[in-house]
Amino acid sequence: MTEHELQFLLRELTTSQNYEEQIVSRLDFEAHEATMAPLPAIHADLQADLADNGINELYAFQRACFDGAQDGYNVTVVSPTASGKSLAFQLPVLDHLLKHPGTTALFLYPTKALIEDQLTKLGQMERCMGRINTAVYDGDTDTGARHQLRKYGRLILSNPDSLHFSILPHHESWSRFMRGLAFVVIDEGHYYHGVLGSHMALLLRRLRRLANFYGAHPVFIVTSATIDEPGSFASLLTGELVHQVDPSGAPEGKRTLLLFNPKLVDKQNNIRKSVMKETLWLFQQAVQEDVRTIVFTKSRQEAELLYKYARDAGAGKGQRLGDRVATYRAGYLPAVRRGIEHRLSSGELTGVITTNALELGIDIGHLDLSITAGYPGSVTSLFQQMGRAGRERNHSLSIYVASSNPLDQYVVQTPGFLTSGRFGTPTINPDNEHILSAHLRCAAYELPLRPVDSEYFGPKYLPLVGQLETEGKLHVRGSLIVSTEAYPHRFVSLRTLSDKRYHIVNKSDGQVLEEADAYKVIEEFYPGAVFLHQGDSYLVVDNDHEQQVVHAVPTTQNYYTDALIRSDVVVQNEQSHQEYGGVGLSFGRVVVSEQTVGFIKKSFHIETEIGREYIDTPEISYDTMALWVTLPDEILERLKEGGYDIAGSLHAAEHLLIALMPIVVLCDPRDLGGISTILHRDTLKPSIFVYDGHIGGVGLTEAAYSHFADVVRLSLSRVTECTCKDGCPSCVYSPKCGNNNKPLDKNGARILLGLLLDKLITTTGGGV
Repeated sequence: MTEHELQFLLRELTTSQNYEEQIVSRLDFEAHEATMAPLPAIHADLQADLADNGINELYAFQRACFDGAQDGYNVTVVSPTASGKSLAFQLPVLDHLLKHPGTTALFLYPTKALIEDQLTKLGQMERCMGRINTAVYDGDTDTGARHQLRKYGRLILSNPDSLHFSILPHHESWSRFMRGLAFVVIDEGHYYHGVLGSHMALLLRRLRRLANFYGAHPVFIVTSATIDEPGSFASLLTGELVHQVDPSGAPEGKRTLLLFNPKLVDKQNNIRKSVMKETLWLFQQAVQEDVRTIVFTKSRQEAELLYKYARDAGAGKGQRLGDRVATYRAGYLPAVRRGIEHRLSSGELTGVITTNALELGIDIGHLDLSITAGYPGSVTSLFQQMGRAGRERNHSLSIYVASSNPLDQYVVQTPGFLTSGRFGTPTINPDNEHILSAHLRCAAYELPLRPVDSEYFGPKYLPLVGQLETEGKLHVRGSLIVSTEAYPHRFVSLRTLSDKRYHIVNKSDGQVLEEADAYKVIEEFYPGAVFLHQGDSYLVVDNDHEQQVVHAVPTTQNYYTDALIRSDVVVQNEQSHQEYGGVGLSFGRVVVSEQTVGFIKKSFHIETEIGREYIDTPEISYDTMALWVTLPDEILERLKEGGYDIAGSLHAAEHLLIALMPIVVLCDPRDLGGISTILHRDTLKPSIFVYDGHIGGVGLTEAAYSHFADVVRLSLSRVTECTCKDGCPSCVYSPKCGNNNKPLDKNGARILLGLLLDKLITTTGGGV
């Protein structure tokens, strides 16, 4: 938007009767002019295509990427949204394919929508595309086209799932393509973190192994939004040494970020207005002023809620608002998503409410305003979401709306956290034994394993091969290790660690609404749950765990539900332990048991609790990694002397540690779980556990274990600075607590965390 339009919108917001100084900070990011570099010596057809598109020189980082890749180096390109990353990897690949007719290349994208978007961009290179057989290979590609691609395709655009399920297990059919494989591009590399990132790392190792078998040694190019240590992350992701390209040279328009803290509705108890209500108000204001707006939410449920509220608001205004907005998320059918993308890019829609599904660089046209409802898990994600507005280099406006939770309150009250230049590094764990075992089964099916394959799969390779042989999944035949299974790939889902996929079915007509893994069923699709699908309400009537089906029916209930989940932890193997003046800090393998014990009913629009129900559901257990801290009698005595509730102090401290850990470790609080107890049966001491909420662990608590003093310091600061008397959602309350937030002792937690931090710092001379 122009400067005049931005000032007009700000004036409309700040003079509204609903505005009560919720904007607590304004952060301005100045524009950067482009740094240019001359075109290298490239194929004549490629140079002509660039000229047709008005490109006669490159940004400096694009030229650096070209030079590095052409010299045979693996490179990673880090640059903001809409800054020319696509061209950076297209140039070296297209130039090489034009000059070497027998070579091939594979472009991998995290979503189908991004594939289609990139295919359109490649289509602008008309001369190149006329000489290079280029096509999409994914689940929607028909049988005839697949055969032609395997036989003649040179530039294939695909996704991790198709690589895993189709290309690698049938690599004999792709032998021509594999022999010529010169480049592998992983676009939006920062997207691959946690479970998906750990799977992706091993998938790429399987690809390298097969390519090497056919005599190919492809160059890897990894693109990413801004993250810390991109070279190290890309190296861990690919298993190869990857060089970081200097990100300088990309132009950036001026950006303004407003930090918006919902107004207090109960000052004594520090209760703020719902983040959903405040976001809805901002969204309505913008859309009614014809400001093209995108809203990012943290979850499927929040996106659906906001869309319902916007649609309901439109019903009272002749449908004007409801017809101009839509919701978008990964669970929708491809045709529905494509339709929404088209309506956005054509200008038919003024606003869209989405999850992080539109955070990636899909072309959805020019947007003026981005609103982020709740901290998205990393500074990288927040800046990516900001980058979806103002893509035409003019002044863009973004608003970050904080929720009441401690993490959001820390971010909105600490502007320096967003301007520090620190973005965090995505956490992945290729050594996760559960994930690695699954990929070893697939790798053995694709090509017999050999002892030297530890080069690809790391130090846990041989022990896990022995374990899989004992289980009958692998068989040793001389120096080769072969699979005993027929197509084990079908048991391995890249997007989740659960191999159980449930269909969410409308019992009224038999239509499949969505798919979900077993853990999502625990969280959202338990009996009695009310959930939204495209703004319409459904009530879960039963779960058939044997058939893996959830039955739901349309409902007119005026509420939705949040699960109450109770956890238990059993220590399996303590892998590391440190003593700090009687405080024990440990890291190791645990077994977590989780069970949905009930749910909270929350009214639509009002967003208040209107009731609770308790249910009996099956418990699930899984191995994962955890850190835990044990407390000495000295700290307990101090709590007793002060009259604090020991169990409540432990419980409140646990909530704070989980809530603030994502500041230190790049993750969402929902990726973590925890328990606290006065006497744990394994430690025989008062203990607080925080664990990775995924089978096998993905490195989150391991990273936090190494920086535990920082987590404690942040937790202590939050509970100390919170102005409430006895605890509130901005410090120690958790809406997901399976124990109904009882007992909790805010002030006891403050004392406990202070004593704990003192032990950590004084014992180590600065902390751990």
